[in-house]
Amino acid sequence: QPVLLPSTSSPKENRLITPYRGSQKSPAGRIHTYEQCASQIAARAESGGPPIDPRLLEVNPKEYKRLRQIDETHWFYCGKRDIVRYWINRFIQLTPNDLLIDAGTGTGTWAVEMASRCRVIAIDDHDESLVLAGPRVEAAGGRVMKFDLHAVDLPSGIASVVTLMDVLEHVADDVGVMREMVRLLCPGGVVVVTVPALPWLWSDWDEALHH
Repeated sequence: QPVLLPSTSSPKENRLITPYRGSQKSPAGRIHTYEQCASQIAARAESGGPPIDPRLLEVNPKEYKRLRQIDETHWFYCGKRDIVRYWINRFIQLTPNDLLIDAGTGTGTWAVEMASRCRVIAIDDHDESLVLAGPRVEAAGGRVMKFDLHAVDLPSGIASVVTLMDVLEHVADDVGVMREMVRLLCPGGVVVVTVPALPWLWSDWDEALHH
């Protein structure tokens, strides 16, 4: 079971110790500590200064297989999917004819789960993701498509729900991606977004995934 070790100083230094271990060493020059991410984001927000280093945004392709090994059962991912389900259910009652677009599907676990409730399209632009998610999502009755989330080649107004689960922190233009996701929604549709946002949960897990 994960154990949260309390810090004697800043909440940012709390560490979530989990059964998962990502890469032990970062590629040369990569920047992905909490403090560096926060400082770049703050600088951009306050003064319109230099853009966020693109190295902060990349998903580490080596982590897809590791993530696939635990995301169906690990408390964090199960809980996150339950929270997203709660918010969908609060605003819309999905039917088999409704379409859910999972943007940045990763391993495809969320899309597989939702395929029993409605039509599903899982989107990602990483081949590592598509190799893992494709067979699983298609076996569950969904579709998998490769698109850059800044420009999704699908008609406007086709989706009842669009989900972006820990995705926006990996894109260069988060506002542009959100506009594109809203374009895909039908009237009355819902976008549900999750992002890593609790400093006290920050751990080597986040660093391995380049949050």
